[in-house]
Amino acid sequence: MRADEHFATIWLKAQSKVSQYSLHAIKLPRHVGAPSRYEQGKAHAHVFESSEILYRVQYFNFLDAVINHITGRFEQPGMKTYSDMEALVVSACQRENFTAHLDSVCQVYDDFDKKSLKRQLKQLPGVCPLSCYPVPKPDICSLPQITVILCPV
Repeated sequence: MRADEHFATIWLKAQSKVSQYSLHAIKLPRHVGAPSRYEQGKAHAHVFESSEILYRVQYFNFLDAVINHITGRFEQPGMKTYSDMEALVVSACQRENFTAHLDSVCQVYDDFDKKSLKRQLKQLPGVCPLSCYPVPKPDICSLPQITVILCPV
């Protein structure tokens, strides 16, 4: 998504919609200079040469902001711990091997009695069988894969 080719296809689609619906052409917004009391030096404000260049810059700024916010939201320090806890409970309910998840959770919470927790987790499928619940949603930690799709290298 973060490529000039992708923006070019979006721009062409926008241009085709303008002509399809007989809309006004996409043009640059009116340039308004800063008041003279704010101007310092002899440099002039940047003026884009075309509307396509202006919207390309805005498009990439928007994508960068979205990618950074998503990454910041889901790559927080506690997110891996929460993901390991979720995987621990789900794998215990599915009667799968959960020792790796148990080890990582017990490293974070060193006050857990590992043997006792392991016994309790082995009893979990009898207490709440997974068939009673709807199919779980995809693991939230698969989000970095989405980030890779948004920002291919």
